[in-house]
Amino acid sequence: MDLQLSLQLGALRAVILPETAGRVLSLRWGDYEFLASAEVHPENWGATFWPSPQSTWGWPPIRALDALPWKTLLREPQKVLLESPQVEIGQELAVASKEFSVFRLGRWDVFRASYAMERATDFAPPAGDTRPELACWEISRVESEAISFYLKGSHQITKVEPHGALVPQELGDWSVLDHRDWQNGESQKIHADSSGNILGNLDRQTRQVVLKFFQPVRLEEQADGEGVVEIFWNGCGKYIELEVQGAATLGRKGRLAELVVDTICVPLPPELEPEATPLFFEWIETLRKEWQESGSEVDESS
Repeated sequence: MDLQLSLQLGALRAVILPETAGRVLSLRWGDYEFLASAEVHPENWGATFWPSPQSTWGWPPIRALDALPWKTLLREPQKVLLESPQVEIGQELAVASKEFSVFRLGRWDVFRASYAMERATDFAPPAGDTRPELACWEISRVESEAISFYLKGSHQITKVEPHGALVPQELGDWSVLDHRDWQNGESQKIHADSSGNILGNLDRQTRQVVLKFFQPVRLEEQADGEGVVEIFWNGCGKYIELEVQGAATLGRKGRLAELVVDTICVPLPPELEPEATPLFFEWIETLRKEWQESGSEVDESS
């Protein structure tokens, strides 16, 4: 078994594997496990980190960032800091880092993931092309008995080759993906802009709602061909991926691409049905407002 680093605060417990690229093996609030395990899929489990845009590396993921050992730079009861080996992305050399921490904010026990990539070499974009081309990307695998949602934005890309189109329902200001709509045998994906800084997942069976808060990213700051929110339904039907991307940065030596994601878990009130209804989203809006007023560094004014 790989070395495991555990962070715990109240009912919240996170387990990180530094020998597997700092992947998050488990993220629990009490008895509720948010992340899909290796029993669901032998390779695509837990929460991981990739560089964006994917066009810089293709497929499969870069092993040094997804599966190989990372160095532990800091280990404290409620915080760990990990660093990758130097890795080639496209024609560039870069080093990635992950800082995981747990803390109390208002009434919530929060799991924070802070990602960064530092270029080890200068980057010269093609003549006439000034688009930013490096961003941080968090991927969380969860089991598929759920409803995912985010605040809709001005732009989305679907279908994303080689996958099928994943078309959300619209309910007021929200884009909603009910996993019961998944088409058997077909992987589907969407890359989306978002007018807010929240990605949520309602587990219908356990009545637990997980909310991810992150810095808002303007459309022009998003990596080419990507989105600030991305959702993937795997063709096996056993898991989905909830994905968040940060702003892409210009290519200069030492310049960091960064992403901070705060994750909380809230039980669904007993008077609400585990469905995407107007009443459900009224409740989500109250939580979002409470979060914005909590003093978090990750809010819409970031």
